Amino acid sequence: MHELEGAQEAITWLEQQIRARPGCWVLSGRHIPVVLQAALDNASPLVLDEDDLMLSPAETALWLAPAGYSEVEAQAWHAYTRGWPLAVAVLARLAAHFSVPREQLVGTLETYLHETLFARLWAEQPPGVRRLLQLSSVALRFNRALAEYLWRWAEEADAFQDAWTAIFARRLFVEPAEQPEQWRYHPLFRDFMRAQETQVETVARTVMTWAREQGDWDLAIEQALAEELWEDAAALLEVIPMQVIWHSGRVLTLRRWVLSLPRAVSHAHPMLLARLGIELCRVGAVAEGAKWIEESAALLEAREDPESLFRAWQTRSYLSFTTGRYTEAIARAQTVLSWVSHPKQRLEVLTRLGNAYACSGQLPAARLVYREAIRLAEAVGDQTYAVFMRDNLAANVLAPMGYLPQAAALLEQNRPFYDREARPANQAIHLEGWATLDIEIGDWERLQARLTTIDHLLSQVEAPAGSALFWLYAFKATLAIAQGAWETAEAHLTQAEAWHVNRPDRLLALAQLRAWLARRRGRPDEAVQVAEAALAQPWQEPLPRGLVALEREIALEEQAARAPLTLHPDLHALRQARAMPPLLRLRALLLCRCYRAGQMDAARRHLQALKAVLNRLPHLRPVLTDRDPELGHRAWRVALLLGDEEEAVPALGRISNVAGLTDLLHHADPAVRRRAAQALAATRRETAMPPLHAMLEQECDPGVRRALEEALAQLEAAPPPPLRVQFCGRFRVWRGEEEIPDHAWPRPAVVRLFQYFVLHRGQPLLRDRILEDLWPDQPPQRSKSLFRRLLSWMHQVLEPHMRPRGPFRYFSVAWEVYTFDPLGRVSVDVECFERVVREALQARDLPDLPPVPGELLEVLEAWQPPVSAALYEAWWLERAERWQQLYAQGCLYVAQAYLVRGALQHAVEWSDRAIVATPWLEETYQIKMRALARLGQRSQALAVYAAARRALAQELGILPSPLTEHLAERLRQGELI
Repeated sequence: MHELEGAQEAITWLEQQIRARPGCWVLSGRHIPVVLQAALDNASPLVLDEDDLMLSPAETALWLAPAGYSEVEAQAWHAYTRGWPLAVAVLARLAAHFSVPREQLVGTLETYLHETLFARLWAEQPPGVRRLLQLSSVALRFNRALAEYLWRWAEEADAFQDAWTAIFARRLFVEPAEQPEQWRYHPLFRDFMRAQETQVETVARTVMTWAREQGDWDLAIEQALAEELWEDAAALLEVIPMQVIWHSGRVLTLRRWVLSLPRAVSHAHPMLLARLGIELCRVGAVAEGAKWIEESAALLEAREDPESLFRAWQTRSYLSFTTGRYTEAIARAQTVLSWVSHPKQRLEVLTRLGNAYACSGQLPAARLVYREAIRLAEAVGDQTYAVFMRDNLAANVLAPMGYLPQAAALLEQNRPFYDREARPANQAIHLEGWATLDIEIGDWERLQARLTTIDHLLSQVEAPAGSALFWLYAFKATLAIAQGAWETAEAHLTQAEAWHVNRPDRLLALAQLRAWLARRRGRPDEAVQVAEAALAQPWQEPLPRGLVALEREIALEEQAARAPLTLHPDLHALRQARAMPPLLRLRALLLCRCYRAGQMDAARRHLQALKAVLNRLPHLRPVLTDRDPELGHRAWRVALLLGDEEEAVPALGRISNVAGLTDLLHHADPAVRRRAAQALAATRRETAMPPLHAMLEQECDPGVRRALEEALAQLEAAPPPPLRVQFCGRFRVWRGEEEIPDHAWPRPAVVRLFQYFVLHRGQPLLRDRILEDLWPDQPPQRSKSLFRRLLSWMHQVLEPHMRPRGPFRYFSVAWEVYTFDPLGRVSVDVECFERVVREALQARDLPDLPPVPGELLEVLEAWQPPVSAALYEAWWLERAERWQQLYAQGCLYVAQAYLVRGALQHAVEWSDRAIVATPWLEETYQIKMRALARLGQRSQALAVYAAARRALAQELGILPSPLTEHLAERLRQGELI
């Protein structure tokens, strides 16, 4: 059809023929003349565009199979031709019928298309269009701004807007690039157009200039490499801000760019090799990184000028640090620090020196160096360096030394910087500093939240730093060990091992975690073996070795055999580093060991020293309750036996090891029994009630009896564990973290009564109403008797640890009024479902539909028809019908929201859910028709219309509405809906 442009007589004749016989035409062209549109609209045509006609990979493979191409080869040709049917057909014909050798197929295909289709299209275009095609085809990708920039640079006289519009209107092989609002040409057509341009290199440099001005470093560098402008590419790589690489961790991209340069060019720019080597080491590719670092350092040293010599030191020092040669890194840094004077260079040296001190366990020295670096960075106005040094000081020095408030203050001071910069890789490293603080005191809930955020941030990074990945997996393993998820911990330790790059500090950290894992699993022998194997290695990192030795000593204490009183010599490093959290654990260990050996005076001295530290540093109390609860329980139990109440009772209560305290109720000393009762009450655990009640029945000492009664009263007055009730799919109840098994309910009638109260929770109910709702046909006395018996059984199910005739904490009873869940301890899935859906549906009539709430998606995806023991009773049926209607309305809302935002496949999926739930709801079919049409699946959209007609006739006995009919008609005409 595009060939008829300007041939008015032919177009008029064709228009008349189409009107006379509207159903007998197949029209094809790059565009259809405007004057034919009216005739075509009346004919209700089916319109197929390039996307409809493009061959799929499987179809391409089918075309090329007769020529002997494998599926992999066919996939490559599909990517090259973009599934263009004409190119694939020509390729198949050249291969099958003309026996063109495979190595010549590309050239032959290009020649054929250039000499036939492309040459003819080129000749048909106006001069302005041809010129814009020439200019824009040089760029690997372009947008309107770049095309207009090239147009002005070429000083073209024609109107740019006319040429730009014509390129798209004439469908001249323009296709979207990966970036939004960016375009490129089909590679076959681009090659032809570039051949028409005589100044490709000059135009390419103009593209690179524009891209650099716009901050589009990818386009600038890729364009230089594609045109083999090697010096231009090297110059760009030397000045590219590293934030461009760090923002998304694009180290592999940097590697490809640098190694694309000829050898002579990269040798002329040795800092490119140094930068590449350093970044490769950062992401764990140490062997390759070391190769480029050594090569660049040799090239720099050959120049002999001071700046080059400093850069050579910088790269070699980084390599020493990365490979764990900290003594060597410290010596190099101290030597250079003595002669370097430039502030920026001194900052780099101080950074390396502080990091090496910290990793080797020399924390006081590292603290001094970091503080000097912070002062220098602030003096020269380098806020970025100051922020990084504060992070290092907080996470690498202050946290291990136990100065957690000071560390938190430094990290908090840096928060605005990371919020403002918004670079995922750096934000993740900053959060890992916070995670270090969480681990020191065992704040596992907060650690869980931080690790989730870090995971999300690193998912946005092309190649995260190897150190970030190592510590992420190590922290995940730490959390899993603390939570008792042994298999998960093993998996994370295996992941961390892939990133230790043979650095001794990381290998020792893994050994410490594996020893702790074995100890927590009740395998102290294995823990000792793991620790001793690591300590036998020639790794000279004092603090990490001291932490491994501490795990060994604690495991020895847990063994059945008597542990020796002598300590491993590597534990001295903890004192030298002034690492207070592990020193607290060591003090607790010595308390237990001396008490076990009968050295009571020594044990009391260790207890007093332990309490003195906690009084001075109260923020470290969780070290012996949350961070290491097993060791903490042993130590505070000994403290309880030694007469301490002030620290021991609340600490043992926080640890909540009921089984480890019960035997003390039978101790010969009444004072110990009294303190044990207090500790059990402090646990706030229901499991402490039965042993306390049993002991109360046999205890004779008045003081102990009072303590037991007070403990029981305190536990019984505490709020009950939360109940979580599930109706959807299957009726289930969780009490705290434990599910109540089906066999615990003595009768189905108890379940029915419980469900009734759950669905009326928080409502004061008269007993007569309860009896009328549940037993309307029973005599009053009979129903009252049933109610009392079933309520008693329910009490036993929901309060299994309560003593007989103890309070029923899930009920409030006043006279004959019963209120279930007065304390708000019960959550119900159908209540949550109803609340979330109703809140979302309130936004239906807003002018701008808000984004789909994640909570709404969760409850809709988890929805299953609810189950009850009273399926046919009025109080249940009304609710079940309401929930089913809400589910359908929620699915419809989500489908509409996705349709508005262009997430068309999601709109189809959610409209399907709504159709299954309510097949008579016409609006769901309309949304699905629109979504399929916008996906280019018009035939499927018309099939949905047919399904709507059938469903409406079957369910309601009606025809589709005028809107549905209008949508179907527009679909038949190939119009958008």
